[in-house]
Amino acid sequence: MMRECFRLHRRELLEAVDLVLVARQSIAGRGFQAVERDFLRLLKKIGLLPETAATAYPKTTPT
Repeated sequence: MMRECFRLHRRELLEAVDLVLVARQSIAGRGFQAVERDFLRLLKKIGLLPETAATAYPKTTPT
């Protein structure tokens, strides 16, 4: 999931970087949207992603 998050947002990165992604046990059982949200929040916090970056697959509401 983390690799897919990176793939979806790599063109939005503000500079070229090499990332080492290490998943912790707490990621097990989490959905893609939750992982992507946390991934984007971290990249914004460290200044690698603009604040305007949005999730690739916005949360949908059941109809």
